[in-house]
Amino acid sequence: MAHVITLTSVPDDWEDPVLTQQQAQTLLAQPHHVLFAVSLPSAHHHATGGYLLASLMPHAQADILTLYVPPTHRRHGHARRLLQAVLDAARKAACTGLTLEVAASNHAAVRLYTVCGLQQVGLRAGYYHDPVSNLKADALVLALTLA
Repeated sequence: MAHVITLTSVPDDWEDPVLTQQQAQTLLAQPHHVLFAVSLPSAHHHATGGYLLASLMPHAQADILTLYVPPTHRRHGHARRLLQAVLDAARKAACTGLTLEVAASNHAAVRLYTVCGLQQVGLRAGYYHDPVSNLKADALVLALTLA
């Protein structure tokens, strides 16, 4: 059964298109940062079904810095589990709200976030850059009030 765990360091199998393992570890070492992972136990080892790195500043906004589920583990509810874990942690930390940026073209993620109560509060034109195609993509800024 898949379940969400809290990690104290970035694992060796870190896979994320936004942050390198070193960047994630540097962020995680800072106060008020937390890393959640979906643990997928198997007969031989524990696989990871996704990660969520966030900043949870008490009495201020919580920010999701990255949420990534590898393609082979998508459509199993792992992103929703990670989102629920950070929402629970943000409420426990007395955060006033939660914000994140998501590519406007990532329709599945936008749908998940809006179903979970986040609303668009801004647009960042050309926020993302694809080094392969050299194209820029817009980001939606989504937020949820927790207080």
